[in-house]
Amino acid sequence: MNTCPRWDLSPIYPDCDSPEFLQDLSWMVEEAKILENDLASGSKGLKELLERYELILDYLENLSAYSSACYTTDTANETYLRAVSQTEEASLVVQRLEVAFLNYLAANKAQLSTEHLAAYRYVFSQMLLQQQHQMDPLLEDLASDLARSGADAFSRLQDALGSSIQHCFDAAQPKTLVQLRSDAAHADRQVRKQSYERELALLKLYETPFASALNSVKGATISLDARRAYESPLARSLEQSRIDG
Repeated sequence: MNTCPRWDLSPIYPDCDSPEFLQDLSWMVEEAKILENDLASGSKGLKELLERYELILDYLENLSAYSSACYTTDTANETYLRAVSQTEEASLVVQRLEVAFLNYLAANKAQLSTEHLAAYRYVFSQMLLQQQHQMDPLLEDLASDLARSGADAFSRLQDALGSSIQHCFDAAQPKTLVQLRSDAAHADRQVRKQSYERELALLKLYETPFASALNSVKGATISLDARRAYESPLARSLEQSRIDG
């Protein structure tokens, strides 16, 4: 009997509830708070502030990628789900820092053109463009907090449904929605056709929870993009992808 391979993520962290993972999570939160205070006081140089900000973002990316990678292998695992939730909660502090950092750059544009920061000029231009679409800091903080129980939660629901619900057409070899979708690249035309038809039937059977999840994510995106003065979600996507509309 074949068994599915497991990703070896131990070089990153031993586990989602390991002391190493939790320590990095705690460090990131504390450093983000300290940096936000330093931005407010104006007591540090921009180069130092930028390097510390980059390091905090690196930690967040590593923690988020690790917890998400674990969760996607087993969406019913409570330890993995808790790690994702812990990372999302910790990221609120970093997102608040991001708003403060972008506002700091906008208020100190004269410092951005100095020679020792020349390597960051393009990055600065993109960050200033992003800052123009920011809401009031309190609204940004509220939007980030509500996303955890709103659009982000519904996105996880969609992931969980896709990886757990199974068709009942073949009791000998049940397949999840994700597995049926993977059959779209199968070499056998008949397998592709059969899996496609079963995928549609499964989506029809669970159309209400899937529609609720998708509409929540779409609705949140449309509302926030309008608040942030984007013409449309497509306009925001083009801007973030550095594509001229």
